[in-house]
Amino acid sequence: MVKEQWRLIDTEFEDSCMNLAIDEAIPTVLGMGYTNSTVRFWRNVNTVVIGRSQDIESEVNLAACNKYGTLVIRRFTGGGTVYHDLGNLNYSISLRKDHYLISDDLVRTVEVLSKGVMLGLKNLGIKAEYRLSDGIFISGKKVSGSASSVKQSFFFNHGTLLINSNLAILSEVLSPTLKRRKKRGVKSSHQIVTNLAVELGREISISEVKEALKLGFERAFQIELVRGELTSEEILMAQKFLEKKIF
Repeated sequence: MVKEQWRLIDTEFEDSCMNLAIDEAIPTVLGMGYTNSTVRFWRNVNTVVIGRSQDIESEVNLAACNKYGTLVIRRFTGGGTVYHDLGNLNYSISLRKDHYLISDDLVRTVEVLSKGVMLGLKNLGIKAEYRLSDGIFISGKKVSGSASSVKQSFFFNHGTLLINSNLAILSEVLSPTLKRRKKRGVKSSHQIVTNLAVELGREISISEVKEALKLGFERAFQIELVRGELTSEEILMAQKFLEKKIF
């Protein structure tokens, strides 16, 4: 049996806004028929990323962000607010809307795509639990969450994986005071979080996690991930997103 080949992009930028623009450009170009199914690994430096429909002051402690020099930007997908640093690995999955892994049930589709991460964690010796609409947990603590975007031509899902992130800063910048809370906007679901390094009881490199996830995706979806590069169309599309949006 010949396995379906997907592209693996392991590319990140120092500019957090560019990373988010690339995440939007990849599925957009794929939906236009220029590329094939793609998985991307990437990281941001000291950044809070809020969901498309969220109110910043209701989700973020802006004073703490100023204290730590934390950038606050908005992504094009829904879901809750997350904190990124170099100890947090992000993964992105871009598929055409008619791909066999995609169904009309958004929640079910996200659950199917999360199996790649679950198997990746299993490869690391971690027993994890997937909670519908909440993410992936280890011993009752959240280690991964995801968000999606569905368009006429593509389905996109991206998520976080806490490896050795600074949880003290995470807790502070994602803890707005009650007086800042407003009724409008989608509210984040706040959970106790943990790092993979803590759960494993050892240091673990980003490259080790990437390899475990790669094998997990390949096994879960019965595919072959082939390393590739961003296309000129994707880079140009990302630059257009940067020009017309304030992240």
